[in-house]
Amino acid sequence: MCGIAGYVVKDGEARENLLSLSSQFKKRLKHRGPDAEGEFIDESNGVLLSHTRLSIIDLSESSNQPFYSDDREIVLIYNGEIYNYLELREELRSSGCVFKTNGDTEVILRAYERWGEGAFSRFVGMFAFCIYDRRKKEIYLARDRIGIKPLYYYYDGKSLQFSSEMRVFNSLSENEDWRIYFLTFGFIPEPYTTKQGVVSLNRGSFLRLDLKSFSIETRTYKGIEFNLTGSSDISISDAISRTSELFRKAIKRHLISDAPLGVFLSGGIDSSLISIIAAKERKEQITTLSVQFKEAEYTEERFQNIVANQIHSNHWAHLFTMKDFYESLDDIRDAMDSPSIDGINTYFVSRMAKLAGCKTVLSGLGGDELFMGYGSFGLIDRLNIIRMAGTPIRRVIQNLGWMFSNEKYRKLSLLGYENPLFFYLLFRCLFIPKDVGRILNIDRKIIIDKIASLYPNGDKQRDMKNWLSDMEFRYYMLGQLLRDTDYMSMWHSVETRVPFLDNELVDFVATLPSSFKYNEKKPKYLICEAFRENLPEEIVFRRKQGFTFPFDIWIRENIGFFKDMAYRGGEREFSEKLFDRFIAGQTNFSRIWALVVMNIKRW
Repeated sequence: MCGIAGYVVKDGEARENLLSLSSQFKKRLKHRGPDAEGEFIDESNGVLLSHTRLSIIDLSESSNQPFYSDDREIVLIYNGEIYNYLELREELRSSGCVFKTNGDTEVILRAYERWGEGAFSRFVGMFAFCIYDRRKKEIYLARDRIGIKPLYYYYDGKSLQFSSEMRVFNSLSENEDWRIYFLTFGFIPEPYTTKQGVVSLNRGSFLRLDLKSFSIETRTYKGIEFNLTGSSDISISDAISRTSELFRKAIKRHLISDAPLGVFLSGGIDSSLISIIAAKERKEQITTLSVQFKEAEYTEERFQNIVANQIHSNHWAHLFTMKDFYESLDDIRDAMDSPSIDGINTYFVSRMAKLAGCKTVLSGLGGDELFMGYGSFGLIDRLNIIRMAGTPIRRVIQNLGWMFSNEKYRKLSLLGYENPLFFYLLFRCLFIPKDVGRILNIDRKIIIDKIASLYPNGDKQRDMKNWLSDMEFRYYMLGQLLRDTDYMSMWHSVETRVPFLDNELVDFVATLPSSFKYNEKKPKYLICEAFRENLPEEIVFRRKQGFTFPFDIWIRENIGFFKDMAYRGGEREFSEKLFDRFIAGQTNFSRIWALVVMNIKRW
């Protein structure tokens, strides 16, 4: 796990600044890789590749980067983990390849030498990398299939710049639309960013730059296909058995590490299951990491202890307080690489992991999206009936929604729009278009058009729960959960791994009908049935509780402080009413925090 950045320039005069630019890149990404740093400069072709390393697999200097082919004609910089590197290594070795290191970095380079672009679809893992093929005069940027690792780039026909984090692009001009996206979603959905012209490379895609013509092309090497028909070629019992097999395999892969490893244990189904299976698969005692609170309605200490005692883990628990929150606000601001209403919880648990000596941790992220753990999966079929009722009825509901003060009921107004993305936003919208327009003083139609352009209309689905799972992967998980987890954990030089998003597991579960995964009486039916002998019933049937800090309480304790920050921008009258609704319990802290985030730093 590392930080990568690069700059490729067509203009010969600009090539003289490559060395000083590399120094800037490494300074801005040092937190991602404090163990080693390096750079490659080819001034004749205007190529700079910069790398900072967090050593996880093969801790020796031989795996430092940039990494070179034997003839030094191929150069690689890489961020992430290839979990099937041992299998690929054996396959390559059997064809005559000789390895000089024990890490996965060399496997990427050798695989490219052997299979070219075809290597990318063979990698099972989380990654973002750059390959410079000097013989072909080509540069490749590639990103993993799920989008776990971020990779941003800027191309204007004269230069190509890329990086693991947005902070490298600080000198570029602002994207004027980012606030529309942010206030609607609570994050900026991919591929957009806060900077004009800077976009995310799509998940499961690669970009190829031809240095001879200085032109680029992007291609998808492998996507994720959700079953939207509701049909199945296998039985539920076979699906349960195969899920158990693939999840155990995923955990075993994710435990490979030459550096100290831990597991985030919140006390919910996902983190508990990872902890239990990890304890079975790992020979030595595992370390579990938990957060606790004085506020009884938020703490999950009882459930954390049930699991920790069952597996006899080396259990680290830390009591986080309001004082910790306020004392860390400045550092949280600096850690934020992109506007988001989430991520603060990851900031704190990652800080705790570092204090516990863990360089890499396993997280339950992705379990709710893949195995349908959110309450929205139980509502979508009923709401879809209203959606299909016809335009006149939906327009009436839209007008009624606008009349409510409670944010939950105001969202009903989204049923009035044709585009399916607005139907999804019933569950994920932060502010409805009408309110976004009031905050930013922008015409509502402009906002509607901007949001609708993210998702072309016309999808036809029969399995709405699987459709919702697909949407969660595309938007909420990709744009918020994975992005926030990456930059907040890497701020503390901690790598976060997500076994629920193992490529083979996702490929299989996505093909199953939702009837195999969702059951009204048993949460996350498929995964819980696959491991019913391992999971304590107290964990399975406990009340659903997201991994949330007591921010509602903590913000109320110092409401004036947050009012001052929120009123620096936006429409003051709307902001004042929003604070009144917050105090009255009609909205939660995330909408207050969104107004703060917009003004907390120069994005």
